[in-house]
Amino acid sequence: MSASSFFTPDELGRIEQAVRRAESGVSGEIVPVFVARSGPYEQGNLRAGITFAALFILAWLTLYEFGGTWGGHWFYTPGALVTLTVLVFSPAFFAAVSVPRFRCLFITGKELDETVDVAARMAFLKQEVFRTRQRTGMLIFISLLEHRVEVLGDTGISGKVSPGEWDGIVKTIVDGLKNGRSADGICEAVDAARQLLLKNGFTAAPDDTNELPDNLRL
Repeated sequence: MSASSFFTPDELGRIEQAVRRAESGVSGEIVPVFVARSGPYEQGNLRAGITFAALFILAWLTLYEFGGTWGGHWFYTPGALVTLTVLVFSPAFFAAVSVPRFRCLFITGKELDETVDVAARMAFLKQEVFRTRQRTGMLIFISLLEHRVEVLGDTGISGKVSPGEWDGIVKTIVDGLKNGRSADGICEAVDAARQLLLKNGFTAAPDDTNELPDNLRL
C-alpha cells in the first residue's frame, strides 16, 4: 500500500487540525511525515532464497546419510540436488520480491533501524524543518513497513529535550499502527509533543507565526 492511499481525506484533515492545535501557544513547529517504507531492502530477496535453499540442502544431506533409498535413486544424484535447490530458491526469492513484509524477515533489526534513521534525516532536510526563526522545528517520521518512528528536534529543541523524552510519542504512534488506529495515534502523539514542548518552556512569543505547513507529508 502506498503512503498516499493509507489515510482517508477525513483522517488527513484530523491530523492537520491536531498539528494546528498543538502549535497554538507553542513556539515549536511540528512536522509529521509518513512513508510506506524507508528503503528497498533488496538484500532480503537474496537472503530469503539462500535461506530456503540452505535448509533444503541440509535436509537433502540428512536424507542422503540416513534415508537409504527413500524417494528413489534419482533423488540422491548431484543433478537432482542442483535442480531441486534452484526450485526451492526461486519461489522464496520471488516471494520476497513481491511481499515487502516477507522480505523484511530477512533484514536485521540493526539494518532496519539504520535505514529508517537515514530516511528520517533526509526527510528533515527535504521538509526544511530547520527553517524556523528559533530553530524549533521537530520532525515526527513514521515508516509503516518497519513500524518504526523517529522524532528529530532542531537545535533549539534538542538542546533542552533529551532523546529519551520522545519515547512516549514514539510508542503512541507505533501502538496505533499495530492496532489499526494510525490516524488516532498520530493525533495523540502530536498532542503529547505539545505537552512536552510546553513542559520544557517552549511557549510562543507575542509575534509568533506559523512558519511551516501543518499537513501530514506523504
